[in-house]
Amino acid sequence: MSAIGRRVISRLRLVAIAAVLVTLFDQLSKAVVIRKLPAGDAPVGILPYVTLDHVSNTGAAFSLFAGARWMLVLMAGIILAVIVVMAVKHERGDRLSMIALGAIAGGAMGNLIDRVRFGAVTDFIDIGAWPTFNVADICIVTGVALVIIQSWRLRTVEEVV
Repeated sequence: MSAIGRRVISRLRLVAIAAVLVTLFDQLSKAVVIRKLPAGDAPVGILPYVTLDHVSNTGAAFSLFAGARWMLVLMAGIILAVIVVMAVKHERGDRLSMIALGAIAGGAMGNLIDRVRFGAVTDFIDIGAWPTFNVADICIVTGVALVIIQSWRLRTVEEVV
């Protein structure tokens, strides 16, 4: 195998490991919430301004596209395919970017599993004015932010060099 092929495999492996870990943690956290905090029960305060409140979301962020289950499943599939292409095509293949792509993929997978199994995503973290969310959502947002920051940072380094 060529050096380029080994680098691509290494990048994909890192993305896959991060994605699997995120998916497992997301699904585990949702299983605990489903078992210990039935939907409709009173929210449980865990920190100031943070409560656990089990809700089902048939839409995407902010309940957009509510009820469009199969469109959202298709979108998740497209996002996962784009992540694989990005990991393969990424010129530098830096670890942080690959882990960030894995976090996005794992979050997408976690919510995709919920949509296929239950027809809705299990959300449970409530911080007041913000819509209720879950571990997958946190990983998606964090991953996107890291990809953007790394992209900007690496471009800035290239301009200096």
